[in-house]
Amino acid sequence: MSESYLRSIPLFQAFDDKQLDVLERILVEQTYPRGHVFMREGDATTSMSSALFVIIEGDVDVASRRPDGGFAVDKTVGRGSILGMIGLLDHGRRSATVSAASSVRAAHLSRHAFMEMYKSKVDLAAKFQFAIAQQLARDIRNLDKMLRDAVLHGDDASIRERFDRSGAE
Repeated sequence: MSESYLRSIPLFQAFDDKQLDVLERILVEQTYPRGHVFMREGDATTSMSSALFVIIEGDVDVASRRPDGGFAVDKTVGRGSILGMIGLLDHGRRSATVSAASSVRAAHLSRHAFMEMYKSKVDLAAKFQFAIAQQLARDIRNLDKMLRDAVLHGDDASIRERFDRSGAE
């Protein structure tokens, strides 16, 4: 994975070349076969199972169970997608099942490597955590806008289009 590739991902755009070089050495690239499960909805996130994944090539399916009367997240994401941000930071349960829809090449950052960054590269770790917080804030703002629009217009079609490929009620 190159610095230019990392820089093309919004999460990493604020990092300078030296920081990207360090991240490039910390992130571990691996190829996963079609069907590989990266995380399973409801599973506890432990120090051994938590990792952030950056999709380099291929597609992954993100799915969650349909709550009573609601709709489920059911989408496919690919190159440049970041998975596991929340799980990297806390020990909560996974909110979705993520599996490889094709052969996937991804780079991962384990919680252990992330915590080691705090020992040796405090400035980089703090910047990384701040970048994650900014991305999560953007995600929350986007979802908030979609929810407000749905309530104002009495129509959740835009939310369903964004999160539900199945179209089922």
